[in-house]
Amino acid sequence: MPWPWKIGRAIAYPKHRPETFFADEMLDAAYEEATRADVLALAYMAYDNTKPVLRVWTVAFYGIGFSLLLIPTVQTFYSVLRSFIA
Repeated sequence: MPWPWKIGRAIAYPKHRPETFFADEMLDAAYEEATRADVLALAYMAYDNTKPVLRVWTVAFYGIGFSLLLIPTVQTFYSVLRSFIA
C-alpha cells in the first residue's frame, strides 16, 4: 500500500522531490481493481491540499457569480408569480 504523504508530495512537487519514484507505485496500484478507489481517494486528498489561496479565490468568485445570477432569477420568478396571481 503506498503511503499518502509520499504520494501527496510526488503529486504536488513532481520535479523537486525524490518521492516522485513513489508516484509509480500509485500508477501501478491504480490498475488493480481492489485498490483503485483507494488510489483515487489519495490523489484527491493530495490535490485537495494544494494551492489553498487559489481555492479560496475560486470559491469567492463562484459565490459572487451565484449571487449575480440569483438577482435576475428572483426578479423573473417574482414577475411570473405575480402574473399568475393577477
